[in-house]
Amino acid sequence: MNDAACQRWVRLSDRAAVGEPLTDEDACFLREHGVTCTACAAEARVWESLDRCLAEDSERRTWWR
Repeated sequence: MNDAACQRWVRLSDRAAVGEPLTDEDACFLREHGVTCTACAAEARVWESLDRCLAEDSERRTWWR
């Protein structure tokens, strides 16, 4: 995960995660590289899993409030 494409993917995924808008070209790269690179795809799955856990935790907290 040290090559330039992976470093670009990390920068773009961080920007997307905080809600920064991406150009169409950057969004396309983010999707395509995340599918073709096993290291970045694995990282994406970890973040997606964390996001689901946080959403579930948030739903549980609002249930008893």
